[in-house]
Amino acid sequence: TLVVSSLSVPSPVPSPSLPLPLLSPSASSLEKRQRDLTIIDAPAKKQCITSEVRCFCLDIDVPLWANGSVNTLEVIKPTVCTFDQKTIALGSIRSYKCLNYLQIKTKCNEYVLRESVYDAEMYRILHNWFTKVHGFKITGQWHLEGIGNDGDWHHLFCDLMIKKPDNPYSEAILELIVTGSVSKIEKHFDRVIKYANQLCLKEV
Repeated sequence: TLVVSSLSVPSPVPSPSLPLPLLSPSASSLEKRQRDLTIIDAPAKKQCITSEVRCFCLDIDVPLWANGSVNTLEVIKPTVCTFDQKTIALGSIRSYKCLNYLQIKTKCNEYVLRESVYDAEMYRILHNWFTKVHGFKITGQWHLEGIGNDGDWHHLFCDLMIKKPDNPYSEAILELIVTGSVSKIEKHFDRVIKYANQLCLKEV
């Protein structure tokens, strides 16, 4: 909840027997700057900044298993709940794709958000939460190379990678997919298994 308080200063009533003082432009500007500084230093401004910081950084400990590894599912839950609603709303009209293989409310060819919108929000929150507060490393589009089933050399990219500062191996990876077809979802499942085998991951 954003609390905004307004400050009002009563105007002095001039005495009828005394002439009103004439303010030069420089004096008027000085008074305006002083009023602005008073507003900036007000507690309401501090409350606004504090509320914004809480929206961009989760104020909870990183959920871990008993062995000290990251509990990925419990990480995702609060992260998704912290998505900025304005960013998601703007994404529906600025960064979207046309869905031609699924129906939404019995309608075809509806617009849905692209994966990049969720990817950017999740990276932002995890970076502020894990990196700035707890010293973890969050990497987007982690680059992997390997030989595919066709015998050719392939370049793959993990959406998000979580790594603890005291662990040489990656802790977990997150592979995102938004409103995909069955065949595309199956490809993503196969892909994350390859990631896990190549990176010696504890969770995907």
